[in-house]
Amino acid sequence: MRTGFVLGPALLLLGLGLVGCSNTAEGVKEDTAKNAQAASNAADQTAAATDKAVDNAAQATKQAAQNAGEATSQAAKNTAAALNVTPKVKDAIMADKTLNDTRNTIDVDSKDGIVHLKGHVASEEMKQQATTVAEKTLKDMNATDTVSNELTVKP
Repeated sequence: MRTGFVLGPALLLLGLGLVGCSNTAEGVKEDTAKNAQAASNAADQTAAATDKAVDNAAQATKQAAQNAGEATSQAAKNTAAALNVTPKVKDAIMADKTLNDTRNTIDVDSKDGIVHLKGHVASEEMKQQATTVAEKTLKDMNATDTVSNELTVKP
């Protein structure tokens, strides 16, 4: 009887263990299916986010290239103006008998559509004459630049 008493509970535990294993196996299978679906969803979201990031990067690169192109174009225009306008205005000032005076120091620079006259002249009349000569030279060239007279008078 003692053997039956020990054997009975042992068989009962064994039966519960098998049922428990069966339930555990089903639980693992369900958890695995849920995890696989969650992983699939996460992968889809990651792929969508990656596609969006690639599109954003492509747009930013395109905009940066466009900005660089515009900056290069503007720099080329400034260089062309400086190479074309500056020497012609300087030559016209040097050719003017009133301005071609050893007491005068007139520098000419061009940038962003503005011709800058810098340095010093011997009189207020010479300062005005420098502006007149520069404006006439620009008009003769059909240039749209303006003149900024920054000359000082040093008698």
